[in-house]
Amino acid sequence: MITTTLRSVPGVLARTDRRPRTEHVVLGPEGVRFPGGRRADQVDEDGILWRPWTGPDTGPVLWNRFDDERQRELLDRLLCAHCGREPDRTEAGMLWLLPATEAFTSGRDALTTIPPICRPHADRALALCPELGQGHTAVRVRRSDRWGVRGTVHHPDGTRTDEDVPFTDPMRIRRTVAHQLIRRLWDSVPSVPDRPLHEEVL
Repeated sequence: MITTTLRSVPGVLARTDRRPRTEHVVLGPEGVRFPGGRRADQVDEDGILWRPWTGPDTGPVLWNRFDDERQRELLDRLLCAHCGREPDRTEAGMLWLLPATEAFTSGRDALTTIPPICRPHADRALALCPELGQGHTAVRVRRSDRWGVRGTVHHPDGTRTDEDVPFTDPMRIRRTVAHQLIRRLWDSVPSVPDRPLHEEVL
């Protein structure tokens, strides 16, 4: 579990001393597994195999990469991507900051691997994150659900592909080593896009 203390940089980001652990993957009739079987600490309650990470939470921050284990926890529990506390909520919904690279259409549902964010850290994220600085959309979301995973699908012919796999596709899910959780944001709407977040009137 992450530490829910205030951080100077987003806690969802990876650091140079932490990295995915290399594991040999075996594809069998029951799906993918690591050598030694499907251990309880590797598989979630839905039977999905997750890629493990290793190393201390030290070293320079990698601004273009999530720590997948933290991403999964924060997005699953709907906690702030920066500090791991409760995100900002109003009657309009929970606050998300989506980079310009993520497709967004007002009033439509969207898929994202980005956790929500609290109000104190929203402006900080805009000031610090290079990707958000190149363009972003602040949205309010009243409802979201767990849609699927982003991971590596292992095919029967021995090939592997990186894909977004929905939970509604059990055949592919059982052949996937999951990296990140994906949520669907329902009926997301812009959060006062014509003014800075710190000036938003709630």
